[in-house]
Amino acid sequence: MDTSSQQQQQLEFYGCVGRLCPPPHHNTTTTAAAVPVHLLPCCIAHNGDAPVSDFFKPKPTDLNADGLEVKEAAFRGRKLLGCTLHIPPEYCGFVLEKDPNNVNSVVSHRGGSNGDEDIDLWRTRALFHDITYWNHDITPSSADPLRRCHEWLNLSSSIHKSVSADEVLAFLQDNPNISSGNFLQAK
Repeated sequence: MDTSSQQQQQLEFYGCVGRLCPPPHHNTTTTAAAVPVHLLPCCIAHNGDAPVSDFFKPKPTDLNADGLEVKEAAFRGRKLLGCTLHIPPEYCGFVLEKDPNNVNSVVSHRGGSNGDEDIDLWRTRALFHDITYWNHDITPSSADPLRRCHEWLNLSSSIHKSVSADEVLAFLQDNPNISSGNFLQAK
């Protein structure tokens, strides 16, 4: 069985109801295809291209929010304060849209009532390596939800990292008060 068939079976097994078609030959270390991405605290009733940079012009401020430079902008007359978060190098952000040629394709799917299920196919419009989030009149802080999600990326990679037997042995030797049977009961 080839790799794409295995991946398809995994997608179907785990209940995905959509598929992502990454851009051909994308390289997450290349910034040529990267676009600026802003997360605004509002809802805009428009999906599609817009001349955002003609109207939305963030400016740096003298403020600093937990080590990040604070920017200032206005949207529809409302003051916004924001920070740019850099996505860790092992991750890449995607701007997605439903593929208009394959919306609601029917595929065989395990677990469906009749074996078939409608799914949406998604295609990548652009990549991003940074995201700027904005607050109304409130200085960004480490308590902001997006900042907290961003911190999870680093924590997740740490707790899911493989640990060798040699590293465990070295840890136990460096911490004699911890026996191998009770890691959580350090004295």
